Parts: sequence; C-alpha cells; structure tokens
Amino acid sequence: MRIVNHILIKSFVAAEALIENRMVIWDPTDAESVRYPEGDGDTQIVGVTITAAASGEYVDVCMFGCALLKVDGNAANLLPGDPIKALSTLGLGVKATAAANVVGYTNEASTAANDEISVFVNPGYYAVS
Repeated sequence: MRIVNHILIKSFVAAEALIENRMVIWDPTDAESVRYPEGDGDTQIVGVTITAAASGEYVDVCMFGCALLKVDGNAANLLPGDPIKALSTLGLGVKATAAANVVGYTNEASTAANDEISVFVNPGYYAVS
C-alpha cells in the first residue's frame, strides 16, 4: 500500500481483465484479487482502478481519495455530492437513489453519456435519510 498525492493506492491481482477508472470488488475466491461488481448487491467494494490490467496481472486501485470513475450514461444526472453505487456493466458507477453499498461520492456534475467524473472514493454504506 502507498499514498500518492493524498490517494491511498494498493496493487491487487486482477481476477479478470480490468479497464482503468472502473469500480472493483474483492474476489470472493482470493482475498488478494479484485474483479468487477455484479450489481449494487455487492458488499465488498474495494475502490476504483487507476490502471488497466489483464487477468492475472497487477492493477493499482484507489481505495481512498479522489479518482476518475466512468459512470453509466443512462443514469440520472449526477450532481456534486451524489452517492455512487455499482452497476453490473464492467464496473460503471450509477447514482444511488436508495440505500446501497457505495464506492464514494461525486466531486462534480455529469450529464453526458458514459462520462468519466471525479469521485471521492470512500467505500461504505449509503443510508437514505
């Protein structure tokens, strides 16, 4: 683990080919591996990839701090501070509108389809108040 520019980064083994700027979760079969989430029911969100990797290679993951995340273009418009949960499509993020496990919160607005936006990565649980 290392800290670079106030970002906590850890290298993991990619359980599958991973693209940068995507959300990842722990691989349930190997605690040192990460993979894409299968949907918002995944509870083991690790963070956001900051490098790409083929299956079996090492991938750098932002576990805390600011990172770019690709968000779904069909999602509701995102505003700063919106919680971001997993979508089942290749680690894309989408606005959490109900209680869910989230990767963090948006730092900026997004209205474009398949935008990459800055998020504050802080995996946890978002409870609607």
